Amino acid sequence: CLWRLASLVAFCFFLSGASVVYKSQGDGNGITVSGVGNLLTHMAKCCQPVPGDEILGFITQGRGISVHRVDCDQLANSLNQQPEREVEVQWGGSSNKSYQVSINIIGGDRQGLLRDISTIISNERVSIIGIESNTDNAKQSMSMTIKVEVANNEALMRLLAKLNQLDDVTEVKRL
Repeated sequence: CLWRLASLVAFCFFLSGASVVYKSQGDGNGITVSGVGNLLTHMAKCCQPVPGDEILGFITQGRGISVHRVDCDQLANSLNQQPEREVEVQWGGSSNKSYQVSINIIGGDRQGLLRDISTIISNERVSIIGIESNTDNAKQSMSMTIKVEVANNEALMRLLAKLNQLDDVTEVKRL
């Protein structure tokens, strides 16, 4: 009950147009929220933002600020319905935190491709959280979704570029 009251007060404070900037606290995401202080922030699972991405916040009901990439479809849908819940957020100072991101790899199915992919990921000092792989024997193709932990957007872009250089890989994209 107390958290909902605090969220409501913070939301009203934000709507008043205040321009004070406070460092958000509570979950260690390193996000700075414009207009409100001491609010819980969490990274949206739909678009999985990492430092270096352009981000925007959405004031949730009872869960603080949900941080999305600006190109997130789910954020766009939510803001179409409730534009008053938009809040400006920025990445804070440097952090040693890692962020989970899912990537999709499509290519020709060949022996040793998983080994080559995992070697590149390991060489980039990126941790693999999970892998889901599917093959189409008729087309001799494969699709793989890998969830990894990266420090920032630069590390992610470097990883995607190296994976894209592999033989038989036709597409690598961030989900």
